[in-house]
Amino acid sequence: MQDRNPSSEIWTGKRLGVDGAKQMLGFNSVYKGIDLKEFGLNWSTLYEVMVIYPNQPNHSPLANAELGDLVDYFQEATKKSKVVVNESGLKSMMNTLREIKTKEEIVLMQKAMDITIDGFKAMIKQLEPGMSEYEAQAIIEYYSKKGGSEYMGYPSICGGGSNACVLHYTYNRKSLEAKICFWSTWVPSITDTPQILRERFLSMEIFQRKKKPFII
Repeated sequence: MQDRNPSSEIWTGKRLGVDGAKQMLGFNSVYKGIDLKEFGLNWSTLYEVMVIYPNQPNHSPLANAELGDLVDYFQEATKKSKVVVNESGLKSMMNTLREIKTKEEIVLMQKAMDITIDGFKAMIKQLEPGMSEYEAQAIIEYYSKKGGSEYMGYPSICGGGSNACVLHYTYNRKSLEAKICFWSTWVPSITDTPQILRERFLSMEIFQRKKKPFII
């Protein structure tokens, strides 16, 4: 947990802190990330450590308990002890665990799919020649947020014409013409919902105003 910091909380909002996490979340033991230093772990007694490093962890010159500080400490400690650091094994194991879903996870998966369907229905009704790809993107991302999604799982792909053939096209700046193929894929992220079940793909021809799009 991040420690309470009144100065930082003015900008980023109130933090629970260690005591708040115990009181509000019901945990018996709560630690700040950098507290790992104080655990007294003898790294040299270990043969192998499995780890998944976070992507671009925060480093702040104003705090010493950021995720980046914990990563730095871990890398320094394992390097000195010459313990084997396995960066691939844990990911494989976690992927296997994710194949089994709890009732709560299934509820979240259904919610993500419902949001996706609502977003596509709205986009289909509003698509017309002259719109830009980013306007189509704005529609589906609005419904993602409106439905309670925390963020997009990856940048929305909204490609018209030749852009519809680019698998990871994310510029979304082109104007949409009549009777072109339009491809859209997007992911509303609902608390680690599996990506494969959140995706919906759409390919359509855009007709003149008030005419119903043809779904392929």
